[in-house]
Amino acid sequence: KLRSGLESLLNADVQLVRGLVSYVKARPDLGQEEFSRVAADLLDATGNRVRNLALARDLVVSHVYPVEENRAAIGLDYRETPTQWPQVERAIRENVVVIAGPLALVQGGIGLVARFPVYIYPEGWVPAKLWGIVSTVIDFNTFVQDANLPFYQEDFRLALVGRDGLGRNGEVFWGEPDVLQQDPVLMDVHLVSGTWAIAAAPRAGATRRRECGRLEPHVSRRRVRRLLLVVIVSGTATLVVRVGKQLRAQ
Repeated sequence: KLRSGLESLLNADVQLVRGLVSYVKARPDLGQEEFSRVAADLLDATGNRVRNLALARDLVVSHVYPVEENRAAIGLDYRETPTQWPQVERAIRENVVVIAGPLALVQGGIGLVARFPVYIYPEGWVPAKLWGIVSTVIDFNTFVQDANLPFYQEDFRLALVGRDGLGRNGEVFWGEPDVLQQDPVLMDVHLVSGTWAIAAAPRAGATRRRECGRLEPHVSRRRVRRLLLVVIVSGTATLVVRVGKQLRAQ
């Protein structure tokens, strides 16, 4: 259940931002003010876990929220940024969500960065045209707390393996690396793309075993709010598309 808790928590944040992707597809010419209104509603449902949202039209960062804290990112060209381009290029090439990190953020702290390619169909024509990238930064320390990992550390030695979704062969990015030398139990955590692994071994002297994966009630309520927001944003985007088609047909 610890594994499913990690998966559902991260995937809930990713699914929330999918609603923004749908909105951009329906409103590809949206301005910063409109983007800020939509992004504010989305961030409000994440319990301070999602730190920011950004759009990169034509692969150059064009919209950010919150604005003041991230204004310096406007104008960043992913193609000219070697540390970020490989993940962006993979997202575009495979048309998948790519989760990078955890990594040190320029604005401070540690974050997971999820990037989504946005393809549009101008005037209904195919093939699809690449509009750009939607990206979000998830605060890793808040994620750890919300996933109740410190709770399990009372009885188990834990490590998370697979930075950048590289799975069991990847780098240890949280916890106690030497637990891997203790013949731990290994469990794969399936991300939207890629995997992590949890390595767990009983802590010496532990006298009780926690029920793995139990989350506090407020976490479940947040998930419900996120799902509702995804439905609302995606539904609004679908409605805009339908109305647009009807107007063009008249």
